[in-house]
Amino acid sequence: MHFVKPSERAKINKDALKYKKVKQALWTITRAVLLVGIGYIILYPIMFMLTMSFMTHMDIVSPAVVWIPREWVLTNYRNAIELMGFLNAFRASIELSLVTAFLQTVSSALIGYGFARYKFWGRDVLFGVVILTLLVPPSTIVISQILQMRFFDPLGIFSLFTGEPINLLNRRMALYLPAALGMGLRSGIFIYMFRQYFRGQPKELEDAARVDGCGHIGIFARVMSPNAGSIYLTVLLFAIVWNWNDYYNALMFVDRIQTLPVALSVMRDRLLQASQVAHLGIVAADPYTQAASLMAGAFLSLAPVLAMYVILQRYFTESVERSGIVG
Repeated sequence: MHFVKPSERAKINKDALKYKKVKQALWTITRAVLLVGIGYIILYPIMFMLTMSFMTHMDIVSPAVVWIPREWVLTNYRNAIELMGFLNAFRASIELSLVTAFLQTVSSALIGYGFARYKFWGRDVLFGVVILTLLVPPSTIVISQILQMRFFDPLGIFSLFTGEPINLLNRRMALYLPAALGMGLRSGIFIYMFRQYFRGQPKELEDAARVDGCGHIGIFARVMSPNAGSIYLTVLLFAIVWNWNDYYNALMFVDRIQTLPVALSVMRDRLLQASQVAHLGIVAADPYTQAASLMAGAFLSLAPVLAMYVILQRYFTESVERSGIVG
């Protein structure tokens, strides 16, 4: 047995402690650098968009102005509000995103609960199809979706009574109906989240509810759903944000009802039309003014979502942690 002198043992412990401190310091520095770098990548476009939206032509072209304008102006925002039709687009975005998100949350909860708590033939295959919807690019099925909405006639019911299918294009039902049937924007991931949550609930809750006389709907509504408040809030917030920012579906199915992303695209097209822009009193030949107006419109489209996150940040963070999707 090798004997270690107390002085040598103290030196070994001291070196080990020093190595541990150096290792912790390096990890702290590395983590700080990564967080600062990621934060910069995320925040830089927003800060650039915000500051440029308040700049004049002279500030944009001046090499001395980087972040803070020398003269703060609201002209760009006035141009954006006028060209976008901001108030109408804002009301349309509020209505479509809230109603669609609510319908998605309810339908995803019902479908996820069914996959989690009931055994039926083909359950795993159907759930695999649900996951597969996350991998299918929307552009590959858009033609079939448009035809389905243009000639909407399930089982020939409408043709039987009215003589022709129903045209759902440019109607709100073109977005509400898929959301209510579990086929809305990113509904696959919502169904997966609910399924994982309800699978983790103890079976004793269902057994106790059945003893008390609850049926299938009663168990879901009175026992399971009240305990799933965190996952409901998580899905609802995600659905609101994703539907608010959705440009593709809004343009394909309800282009006459302009949401903020669609209105921003319309504003860009108007800025490219020199005659129309000049008629509206904006300098069409000045690309810097046009860019600043576009930045103002983009920030107006983003501001409601940012405000919602700031107000609901605590609830959003808690719901994500309780739902278990962070791991």
